Amino acid sequence: MKITILGTGAFGLSLGSLWEQYAEEVNITFYTPFIEEFEEITQKHTREKVLPNIILKDDLKITMNLEEALSQANLVVVAVPCGAVRNVLEQVKKVVKGPHHYLFVSKGLEKGTNNLMSDLFTFSNLEGTFSFLAGPTFAKELIQNIPTGMTLASKDKETIRIVNQLFKNTEIKIETREDLLGVQYASVIKNILAIFMGALGTKYPVDSTKAYFMTEIFHQMKSLILSLGGQKETIDTYAGIGDLLLTCNSLNSRNYRYGRLLEENREEAEAFLHHNTVEGRYALSAMLSLCQEKKIKVPLLTLMQSYIDQQIDLKEVFQKLKEEG
Repeated sequence: MKITILGTGAFGLSLGSLWEQYAEEVNITFYTPFIEEFEEITQKHTREKVLPNIILKDDLKITMNLEEALSQANLVVVAVPCGAVRNVLEQVKKVVKGPHHYLFVSKGLEKGTNNLMSDLFTFSNLEGTFSFLAGPTFAKELIQNIPTGMTLASKDKETIRIVNQLFKNTEIKIETREDLLGVQYASVIKNILAIFMGALGTKYPVDSTKAYFMTEIFHQMKSLILSLGGQKETIDTYAGIGDLLLTCNSLNSRNYRYGRLLEENREEAEAFLHHNTVEGRYALSAMLSLCQEKKIKVPLLTLMQSYIDQQIDLKEVFQKLKEEG
């Protein structure tokens, strides 16, 4: 079974390395168009920028030839940054032959269009099926086969079969849902809310307050997913409540750390934003824009934007949310 992974970022490399070690009768091929990434992986067996202090297997198969990477692939994993997905799919369209099963771990809303990954796949006119994988795990832990769970959003039986086979001998539990829309939105919303929880944890380092607001944002997330066309059951998945709990409570989350810095030191927060990808920062603006288009009221997100813009403080956020009921 040949699995092609497009992208050599942290998550794609971790997934492929995990499958290389634990999956049976599998051939993993990584693709990157960047010579510096290709040379680092093939010569040093590292990817220090995204997986610091991790040594990769010295026999990982990697190519810069996209046609070679896609040839006879049973599953194509799209693991590039959100902003690169459209271009990658355009390149794939030029060289791919026949239908393929596509599994996306790229997540987010495309800048300028607010499109989900499933929208970009549809616009690409690629033959094949779209599936999406998300859940509460950081790449550096995934590569170590730490026990966790992930949600596979898919309606394609073959993709479901392949993914379950790939994870069969690992410590990762896979659950399957058909709510492609809701699972994708959950993966965006949790990054936004993590910023807020980071700021909250700094100003109010009290367990009772954090528990109170985790409950509040859980309800906000559920309401927003439903308003955007997702299913209410999605909030109870690993990609829903699971990823929300992880991202909103861990310093390993760039979004959570950025939120803490917003409350501690605005200059340091800006510097952190400049040197790190903070998905929730852009996603907040995109989500507000999307909700405005769809005429969906999102009081917490509106207040979050006002807080980031220094128009109100956290105490005012609390008060206004109480007034909203």
